[in-house]
Amino acid sequence: QANIKDPWHKPVTLEGFMRGTKRYFNPEMVDKVLVASSICCEERTGNPVGGCMISMDEAFPFVYDLHILEKHRRKGIGTAMMKKAMRIMSKDHGYMRLFVIDGNPAAKLYDKLGFIAGSPVFIMNYKLGD
Repeated sequence: QANIKDPWHKPVTLEGFMRGTKRYFNPEMVDKVLVASSICCEERTGNPVGGCMISMDEAFPFVYDLHILEKHRRKGIGTAMMKKAMRIMSKDHGYMRLFVIDGNPAAKLYDKLGFIAGSPVFIMNYKLGD
């Protein structure tokens, strides 16, 4: 079972989102992935409540991160951000990729949106000194 409260699974901030674009996105596709990516903010406070970051992986669109703050889940925010990304990226690509940890409740959303589960991913760690 996935523990989505692990420290690595933090809410997306605008600063983090922009830092990620410089680090992870293919320079030729930055404009397109930025348009396909989203940050959703609470209307009253302007605080971010969710983010969908799209990048490129082996020349195909990749859902790098989708995260909605817990109290804002199940309101259609993730669905809206994913549909936007899919609409924009589908103009030039036949499919999008993503990885989801077994047990993550977001898998239901991806299934509803038409993503098809592939084979399990094996996580391999390199042990220094070997």
